[in-house]
Amino acid sequence: MYDPKVEAAVLARYGVDPHRCTLRRLRVLVQHLPPGYWMDPDSEGVWSSEAHLLAGVIDAVNQTTWVLAATNSKNRPPRPKPVERPGRRRTGMSLTQLGHMVTGNNDG
Repeated sequence: MYDPKVEAAVLARYGVDPHRCTLRRLRVLVQHLPPGYWMDPDSEGVWSSEAHLLAGVIDAVNQTTWVLAATNSKNRPPRPKPVERPGRRRTGMSLTQLGHMVTGNNDG
């Protein structure tokens, strides 16, 4: 079964035209594509393990900050929303939104 995303990923990453290489070589190239090059059609993108870990750290820091603020104030602040992960229902903040918040750039 032909998938144009395979062709685009191999061409973008390695500069190799998949139509001009053997099936064995194409299989090896596709198997060793880094995270993010192979897109699942049902998700908004693929995150690397590091991106998932970073999102977890951000969520933990936000939760700890919230607990500290809630403990030391009369008015309880709203709970922080988790950073959105690909393929999940939208409930929190995306990494792009978080980046804009950190840098102060609200153009996007």
